[in-house]
Order: sequence, then C-alpha cells, then structure tokens
Amino acid sequence: MDAMQMKQMNSHEIEELLKKMTINIGSVDPELRDTLIYRTFDKLIMLDILSDAQMTDLLKTCMGGHHLFLKIGTANDDAVFTRSFSSLVIALILVKDKSRRFLTDEILRQVFEKINLYMREEEDTRGYVIDKGWAHSIAHGADLLAAAVSHSFYSSEWANEFIETVHMCLFKRGCYINEEDERLIFIIDELTAKGLSDQELESWVVKIFKELEAYHETHGYSLEFFQLKTNVLNFAKTLYFRLGNQQVYKDAKNKITININSWHKKIYSNPV
Repeated sequence: MDAMQMKQMNSHEIEELLKKMTINIGSVDPELRDTLIYRTFDKLIMLDILSDAQMTDLLKTCMGGHHLFLKIGTANDDAVFTRSFSSLVIALILVKDKSRRFLTDEILRQVFEKINLYMREEEDTRGYVIDKGWAHSIAHGADLLAAAVSHSFYSSEWANEFIETVHMCLFKRGCYINEEDERLIFIIDELTAKGLSDQELESWVVKIFKELEAYHETHGYSLEFFQLKTNVLNFAKTLYFRLGNQQVYKDAKNKITININSWHKKIYSNPV
C-alpha cells in the first residue's frame, strides 16, 4: 500500500489496519514483519496519516505487556520479535513527537521510564536469526533510547539512568556481532550532545573496565569472560573514535587508551 492509498483510508479502515499490524508486529515472517508492517507503521506515522489520538493509543499498546514487555527476560524464543519491533514503533512516535509535540509530559515520563526498564530487562541478545530475520533487540532498543535522549523532554536528570543502562547492556550474556556496539554508541552521542561532562564520561568508562576486571577475577578465562571482553573493548574502541578530536572528552579518551592497552598486554602475555 502506497502513501496515496493510505491517505484515502477512512478512520475505521485505519483502525482496522492498526489492529491487524499490532497483532502481527512480531511475526516470524521477515517479509511481513520488516518490509510490510514496520514500513507501513513508518509511513502512517511520519506522513501524518494517523491522528494524535491514534498515535497515542498505538504508543500505549506498544508499551504494554503484550508488546514491549512480552515474556521479558526470556531468551531464544520468538517473543523477542514482538519486543524488538514494538521498540522501533515507539521510536518512530518519539521522533514524530519531537518534531511536533502531541504527547503530554506525563506520558513521556512514563515512556522514558519504561524504555529504560525494557533495555535493562531484555535478555535476548541475538542479532540475525536464520529463517526469521533480524531480532536485534539490543540494537533496536538502543535506537529507542537514543530517540528518547534526543527528544526535547529529556533533561540531565535522566543521564545517570540511561548511561548505566548502556553499561548493563555491555554485560548481558552473549557476544555482540551485529554492530550492537555501534548502535549503543548512538546513546552516548546523544548524551554528550545534551551536556554529559568529560568527568561523568571518564568515571563511567573506569567503572566499566573495573567491572570487566572483577568478572575476570571471578570467572577466569572462561567463554563468558571472553564474550564480555569483546563487547566492552569493541564498544570502548568505537567510543574512542566517535569522540574524535573533541578536547572536552580528552580525559575519557585517555582512560579508554590506558585500559585497552592494559587488557591487550594481559591477554597476550597469557594466551589461552
């Protein structure tokens, strides 16, 4: 269905379409889920085909226990597709609200709280699933959290909560191999743009490497340790180059350099 056909739909037809799409938002058929349903949501929201009330209702549906929090905490089952693609629709609505406010401050506060909780509780870290396509819950969740930080409702009171959520994502089980570290960096990009200080970022970087060290002391050179090390070091390297030549973050970059060099010496002087 193209944009012209969508604009010719009446309110009842739109409601029926929304109902069918939200029911099937997590279909394991990647053509239906990615190409048809998600792209249709994108057009409906970004082309102002939905009313403010319809977008608000859609947001509340996607935030609920049958969508963003469906079987939250489980891994390796198909519920991840519903959670992950609900997060993308929520992100679309936040982007639209950023350009033209229609959500109340109270609704936005609830959204911020729930998406932060979702990212902390998501345990299915798979990227691409054979025959079913992209689950990519961490990447999609990162896009959502970045959209929240970029929104005008965001204030510095959320900074510590959100950056600690990124921390937690780096220490989830599994090894990120589908550019999840790149997508998590988008959150840091938005936080620095909104005034996160060098001191705050430096302290956070130190905390991450201290946790990696503590995990190594407890678990040794286990598979789980190497997966976490890969996640943390890849993220840190990406962050270093994303910060670029910004003098304001020179202390954070220095801590990244010191810790990466330290880990390289430690690992390669004790090969497994």
